[in-house]
Amino acid sequence: MIRNLVLNKQVLASWVILILVLGSCKQESKTAETIEQNAAGQQSTKNTAPVKTILFFGNSLTAGYGLDPAESFPSLIQQKIESAQLNYKAVNAGVSGETTSGGTARIDWILKQPVDVFVLES
Repeated sequence: MIRNLVLNKQVLASWVILILVLGSCKQESKTAETIEQNAAGQQSTKNTAPVKTILFFGNSLTAGYGLDPAESFPSLIQQKIESAQLNYKAVNAGVSGETTSGGTARIDWILKQPVDVFVLES
């Protein structure tokens, strides 16, 4: 069962990375324009796009219960994001022992923060 959960999380991780890469295509085209401008001798512009937030919401599987914090699912996604040099931040909002009613009780507070991608683990 744990092996299946790990495989399912790997599939989910692949989809999240794919979405991030596709979403960053627009940003990459702006970077290419900046490079072309610099090559033409125009003034350099710095990419000041704000960091986008990916919020992982769930129970102990999301929180990484019993694991080193660097081995939790959101941390592994953050490592992939950093290796791809994407402008995203993964936030672990998993709580060990969380129930559906507990998640419902805290969702409003969680969503008061700016969230660009919401990942619900159930």
